[in-house]
Amino acid sequence: MYLSGLMAYFSSNSVEINLPLMALVDYRGFRVIAVCALPVDRSTIIYGSCDAGMTVHAKSKRFNAYMKDMAKDLNLKKHLAGWKKVKSLYAAADIEGHKGKDGKYYLLDFSRSMPPVDPKQSKNPPLNGHLYNLFRREFVKSYPKPLCSDGFSGFIRSDPEEEKHNEELAEATTYLYHTLIPAFAREFLQIYREAKQGHSLSDVKITENMHRRGINMRYLGKLYTSIQALDSDWALECSTVVLLEACARVVKNQLNLQLRHLVREHTFPADVPYRRLVVRFLNLVFGGDSDSRTCWREQLGPDLIRYFGFCSPDEVIYSYVYIYTLHFL
Repeated sequence: MYLSGLMAYFSSNSVEINLPLMALVDYRGFRVIAVCALPVDRSTIIYGSCDAGMTVHAKSKRFNAYMKDMAKDLNLKKHLAGWKKVKSLYAAADIEGHKGKDGKYYLLDFSRSMPPVDPKQSKNPPLNGHLYNLFRREFVKSYPKPLCSDGFSGFIRSDPEEEKHNEELAEATTYLYHTLIPAFAREFLQIYREAKQGHSLSDVKITENMHRRGINMRYLGKLYTSIQALDSDWALECSTVVLLEACARVVKNQLNLQLRHLVREHTFPADVPYRRLVVRFLNLVFGGDSDSRTCWREQLGPDLIRYFGFCSPDEVIYSYVYIYTLHFL
């Protein structure tokens, strides 16, 4: 979220506000966000909050104007934020704007750059989901109304339009779930069919196509269900590709989890234990014995439901059967 938030503001092409260099580092199951040191501290903040909204800043008219311009480009809505003394902001309250010790303007802390989806429309709303289940910037920029990035949070409790902000986010969530994803299901089915007939399936990029339409990967389950509902001979085959994408992701996540556990157990830098773990885990995933079935039933299957919104145990069973079949192709 941090990197995608930074990229959202980077795409607004503001030449006056500087953004930090950033890199994602994946190592043995861990992911580290490396950010360059900036000439800022708590005394240089001029916009947003660095203490969870207890104090909200909007000190510089010039900087405020820059944030207004970027909010217009990103389709973010102006709102009042703060616990004690409220300020008018064009970004999430915990995004920080600074006038650095070198006199330049900086923006940082991008985790909540985009507005949240309505947590009430999830079957099992995650704890504090409004802090991390966010719309993609492609969706927000193309939506007909500006949306509030502090929606469903305590930051806007003093805003007289809090209810309106949240209602607009609920409407946007309904549009995403019931209009955009079903429409993309029809589009992706066409993309898949043309690629299959043209013998170019390797060119079908699910992630790129979903992100281009502003759809998060956590909605693979909804996409799968939408494709299954289409009246087409290609629906089963196309939806299976979506299922396999989700399977690959839960396998990766489970492997990363086991790698992290192993790192905590072994303090020496040798690669051999990690290689053995990877080989053993992949054999378990693609195997056909009782241990493999247990892995899919108790670990990978529930992850498909928990993280990607697949609806029924039947889909989990089908995913295992399909993966097991691939082992012999």
